[in-house]
Order: sequence, then C-alpha cells, then structure tokens
Amino acid sequence: MNKSASENKGYINQTKMIEIKCSEEWDKQVLQSEIPVILLGYEHGCQECRELEKKLVQRAADAVGNYKLVKLNLEENQNIAQYLYMKITPTIYLITGEFAIEGIEGQPGEEKLEKFFESVNRVSGIMDKDTDFLSQIELASVFLEEGRKVDEAIKILHDNLANDIFGKKFGGYIHALIGLGHMLRGESFQCLKHLDYATRQYPDQINHQKTQQIVQKCHEKLKEFQKMQQKYDD
Repeated sequence: MNKSASENKGYINQTKMIEIKCSEEWDKQVLQSEIPVILLGYEHGCQECRELEKKLVQRAADAVGNYKLVKLNLEENQNIAQYLYMKITPTIYLITGEFAIEGIEGQPGEEKLEKFFESVNRVSGIMDKDTDFLSQIELASVFLEEGRKVDEAIKILHDNLANDIFGKKFGGYIHALIGLGHMLRGESFQCLKHLDYATRQYPDQINHQKTQQIVQKCHEKLKEFQKMQQKYDD
C-alpha cells in the first residue's frame, strides 16, 4: 500500500527549488540523493523557465510521492550542462540512481507534463523492482540507439546483469544490448561473444521481438564495420 506524504521517510515538502551553483552541490544534491530528483535547466531572463518552475513547485506542494526539486543555470554551469546534454531552456530531467530516465526539452504542454509526472509518481511512489530494473535497461537502450554514452550504457547493463534474479530473467536481452555496445565501439569480437552467449544460454529469450531487433542492429553494424575494414585494407 502506498504511504502518505507524511509517512514517507525523508519526505521533502519544497516551496522553492534548490539552486545548484557548483560541482560539489551537484554531487551532494543530485548524484548522492537517496530520493529521485527533478532537475530544471534554466537561464536568466527566460520567462518560460520561470513559468515552468512555478508549475513544478506547485506540483511538489500537492505531491504524495517523495522527490526533490533542483534547478541548474546552464550558462553558469556549462560543464554539468554538457555532461547532461542540456542545450535548450527550459529542460527538465527526472534523475534517479545517478541516471536521467525521463526528460523534456522546451516548455511542455499539459499533456506532456502529465506524462512526465506519471514517471515521477511511479519512481517516487515506491516503484516495484521489475519496473525499476526495466527503466534502467531502457535508459541504456536509448543511449545505445542514439550512439551516445556507450560506456555508461554498458556499465548499467553489466551492473544489472550481476543481479541474480533479473540477470537471469532478462539475460538474453541484456547480453544482446551489451553486444551492440561493443559493436558501437568497434569491438566486433566482444559483440559476437555476447550474442553467442545469449543464444546458447537464453534460447527462449533470444527469439523475443525486442531482443531480435537488437541482434539485427548488431549484424547491421558488423557489416558496416567489415565494409570499412575492407576499404581500409584495399
């Protein structure tokens, strides 16, 4: 049963957003946070940013779930902004376990904001373990599909693969994703190694549609890699 706001351990009832002004505050308030964080990327003079901040604070005042509101001036903290790929103001991210799992660039309409808060409520309102696990896998999948943060994606996947329960439950899909990560780094041998392991150890999972799509991408990237090598050799 979901707990009320007053019963949630460490519940934060915020009437304003916490301002991040340096890397130390970023580490403390976001990366080391024990509860999910809603991060607003803004810049001075941005009217849309001020309007969105008011909406977020109002939502927090009425919320039952437990999360933290934080804002970051992108002009004054460019190193953090670049790390997060924040280029547009306003931008909001939902961050949990050091990873951004949901985000919106620009001023969102009510429908988009509502969908964003569905994720916020799910994460902050005692998310079930399967959903939490799958959200991390999905995040890694997005990184790989976009061809960015490949090393981070592989780390997320290996960390979750180490979980005895979920590693076995979703092992075929995870190994296929790790294989794609290695292929994106030009490591064809490691890619094929993970695909072969997934096929042998998880024969039922390897035929799932999502897993097959990843396997197909791996082979497409492998062909591209081999063509490039052939051109280089010629």
